[in-house]
Amino acid sequence: MSEEGGTLDDSSRIFLDGLRDSLAIPAQVAQSLEQSLLAPYLVYEQTFQRMATQALPLDEKTRTRLKRLGQSQGLSDAATDLIQQRVLQTQDFLHSAKGVNYGPLRDLLKAGDWRGADEETYTTMIRAVGKSHGDYFTTNELLTFPCADLHTVDRLWVKYSQGKFGFSVQKQIYVDCGAKLDGKYPGDQIWYEFCDRVGWRKDGDYLSYSSLQANPFLSPTGELPVRVGFRGAGRGVWVLFSRTETCKL
Repeated sequence: MSEEGGTLDDSSRIFLDGLRDSLAIPAQVAQSLEQSLLAPYLVYEQTFQRMATQALPLDEKTRTRLKRLGQSQGLSDAATDLIQQRVLQTQDFLHSAKGVNYGPLRDLLKAGDWRGADEETYTTMIRAVGKSHGDYFTTNELLTFPCADLHTVDRLWVKYSQGKFGFSVQKQIYVDCGAKLDGKYPGDQIWYEFCDRVGWRKDGDYLSYSSLQANPFLSPTGELPVRVGFRGAGRGVWVLFSRTETCKL
């Protein structure tokens, strides 16, 4: 069996079916054996799903419990990582520490309405700090933004753009440009390089919002979301990136 987080790949399935036939193993017995092999993966998956439903990101105590569970089931770290990734990819956990409904954001992203989702991202995040659409974030509000909400927003963007958009994607590019995640302006050279790479600037000039591609198939990696950083918080992008690091995105 290929260790794919408890699933059988095509080659493994063909091999097992052939082995069953060659040994004349009754189908019911073969099914029982397969279920026994997959049982540890299923136990871990169901436990992780239950914990993820309660809260994300997982706290240190919960992560420790999951690690011990994986070890007790004889699963490698690679296997448990795959199980977690599969659960997070197939289900949308819309957690909010402030009672914000992220369903509309998910629906816009799922439909491929990237500009609408960018606007909704700002709207939901400003609500999460107790303000209304049209208001601005303060530096402190971004530095203390609820981690549960930030994780929800980022996971949705990363998932539906297939890894092309999201705060965590932008943060990595920002760091690759030489920036520190200290919440401070990184200096013109680093900032300009970052803006060039994510497509916010071209030939030395900032692009208007309408000039952005806003399409994961056409856009530079990390182009969106952008409303929160520029319209919501002025040039507070670097402040938000500091929070993504604190929240372990």
